Amino acid sequence: MRMDRIEADFLPFDVTVRCTGDSGVLPLFTGETMEVSLSDGVQWDKKFATQANSSIMYLFSLAPIARLLSTFQKRNDAGALQLAVVALNSFLDYSSNPGRRSSIGRIGSADHSAAIRVRVLIKFIQVLRERQDDDYALLIRVCDCLKYWSDWLAEDKHYTKNNHGLMGSIALLHSVVQFGSTPHSRAYLDVATERIMELGKSSFDRNGLCNENTIGYHSYNVNLYRGLVDFCKHYGLSVTLINFLEETILRATRALEFCVWQDGSIPPIGDSAVYPTKTASRNKPQCFHESGFAVVKNNDLYLSILCGAPTETHKQVDDSSMTLRFMNRDILIDGGSYLYDTSDPYRRCIASSLGHSGIFPKEFDGLLRKEVLRKYGLVSGKIERFEESGDGVRVTCRYSVGDGHAMFARSIFVCWPDEVAIVDTIELSDGAFSPEAIQRFLFGPTLNVRFDGRDKLILESGEFSCTLFQLLDCDGVLYRGENGGPVRGWYSHKYKEIQPTYAVDFVRNSRMSRFSTIIKLAKCSNLSECTTAIRDFAGLVDIRKYS
Repeated sequence: MRMDRIEADFLPFDVTVRCTGDSGVLPLFTGETMEVSLSDGVQWDKKFATQANSSIMYLFSLAPIARLLSTFQKRNDAGALQLAVVALNSFLDYSSNPGRRSSIGRIGSADHSAAIRVRVLIKFIQVLRERQDDDYALLIRVCDCLKYWSDWLAEDKHYTKNNHGLMGSIALLHSVVQFGSTPHSRAYLDVATERIMELGKSSFDRNGLCNENTIGYHSYNVNLYRGLVDFCKHYGLSVTLINFLEETILRATRALEFCVWQDGSIPPIGDSAVYPTKTASRNKPQCFHESGFAVVKNNDLYLSILCGAPTETHKQVDDSSMTLRFMNRDILIDGGSYLYDTSDPYRRCIASSLGHSGIFPKEFDGLLRKEVLRKYGLVSGKIERFEESGDGVRVTCRYSVGDGHAMFARSIFVCWPDEVAIVDTIELSDGAFSPEAIQRFLFGPTLNVRFDGRDKLILESGEFSCTLFQLLDCDGVLYRGENGGPVRGWYSHKYKEIQPTYAVDFVRNSRMSRFSTIIKLAKCSNLSECTTAIRDFAGLVDIRKYS
């Protein structure tokens, strides 16, 4: 079938593709490259120096070939088309070996790679069929390859219930159209439709928040669903599916309106960068109890709290972590995402407890989520209470590790308009962990942070100044961008960019520890300038009503 639309079509390269001698060099998403030799094709067993797993995934996705095809379509660049044909022929030759083809199906994120690959193969078929000099024998080989990877995606063992599974289903719908009225086309339609509806029902909680533990991935899933609706309408696919998707999108969009910053940007909470959206912010508090996420929000203040997880997808070591933003200025932050290479020390820093403003046992520092679960057992958390009143919002959350061997409780009071109190309680059983418990805050990168005495931090940026008070006696260590010993004091709010920022660790050496903190989001010399309500909460008077 001729297709006039490919969902999320591939961008052309910025400049005309040129060969140097016998070869061309194409960028991968990771920053590594794919080299195409006009005489020898592509080295498919290439070893990558950085982000090896991600680079291999993108290499075998064939995405650079699709970008060459888009470049040809946009600029009539014969060199780009020549490289695309050579590269795809090379892949077909390489993957004709059953052992190699099987190994491609076992790479990291093989489902993600295959979902992209299917759309690339379809794009190749469509572009070549528009030419009078199309190579029929090559098109037959490409169709056979497309059939193999479509069948592969349709197998239950290659399906995961997250955005990878959604991408695979979208790819199968492309194959539905490409293969027309063939029997396998109908089979792909049935599989894709069933999976998409299953995902729509299971991926979002009753309030519409996605189960991938990251606001950026929530937004990504919503965009996938929106594109899918347009694709289905364009090709006249299932009306039942379209109606279901539109209802799901409506709920998910409403949830996103609570979660974005006031300017509509995606906050770097969990495994995401900062990026703008066209979402109109809903500046009201909201708790997503099923997803372990809450937002306290008005026109000026944004506070988030994470505790618990509906799934392990993209989950970091971030139970009890909070972010705080005031007048479009970051006060407390999450570390962000940086890279997906888990061997990278900066990735390990920001995805572990070192990259979050929360309460943790010292042993968590530097460990990824899977390592924590493997070493210490189940981590179970939830937001227990979310109370709105005239003076502010009170939130209580709690998480435990390894059958209750360690318990961590955090209570927060946002007192309008500019005060926040945080009361943390930690109980560690004998032998489970060392008695060293940490209350950690990672500060916004524009802030200069310094101690003013033992129990007060001054946070300044230009004319802005605010104060953090630590009410209970404990040791405090301030640091920024350290590489020796633990890699700590770093954040990444843009993919592949790592930057230093201030952080503080408050430490108490006791199996039953308590921290009490007040943040005044204005110039403040002492606690007497804070309201009675916030001081009472921090002094464990008011808090008893919410614990």
